[in-house]
Amino acid sequence: MGDHQVTNAALALGALEFLLEKGLHLDDEAIYAGLGKARWPGRLEVFSKKPFVLLDGAHNPAAVRVLRKFLENSNLSRRLVMVVGILGDKAWKPMLTDLVRVADRMILTKPQYERAADPYELASFVRTFGQDLVVVPHLPDAVSLALKEAGMADAVCITGSLYTVGDAKAYLEGSYASC
Repeated sequence: MGDHQVTNAALALGALEFLLEKGLHLDDEAIYAGLGKARWPGRLEVFSKKPFVLLDGAHNPAAVRVLRKFLENSNLSRRLVMVVGILGDKAWKPMLTDLVRVADRMILTKPQYERAADPYELASFVRTFGQDLVVVPHLPDAVSLALKEAGMADAVCITGSLYTVGDAKAYLEGSYASC
C-alpha cells in the first residue's frame, strides 16, 4: 500500500533492467511474480481490519511523511489512536510534528531497546501542540490501551520505530492467538 510503492517498484525494475543488460537471465513471469509477492512487513502493514490496526515502522522524518500522506489520503473516516515509540537518536521532533497532524489521540510509549527515547520527554514536546495524549511506558500496555480506546469503530496506528512495530506485532500475535 502507499503511493510511494510505485516509485519503489520503478526503482526495482530499473535496477533489474541494469542487471539484465549485464547478463542476468529472468523471464517476464518471474519479474511479475516477484513484484506481486513483494512485501515489507511493518511498513503500512494492516494487521487486522476489525479493529483496524496499521503497523508502520516509520523511523525517520521521510518515512513519517509517507505514513502521514497515506493516512490523510486513505480517508479512514474514523478516529485514529496512534501508538508512538521512537528511538532517542532519531529526529523525533519533526517526526512528532507530522504525526500530531493526523492523530486524534496519541499514546506515547517506549520500545524495549536501549536507544529508546523517554516517552515523557516526547510528551512534553507533543503537549505544545495541544494533542490529546497519554504516556504508557510499557509497550504492550500501550497497545492494549489503544485497542480498548479505539474499539471496533476506530483505527489504531502503531509507529515510530521498527523496534516499536516489532514488539507490538509480537504482542498482538500473542494476544490474537489466545482469543
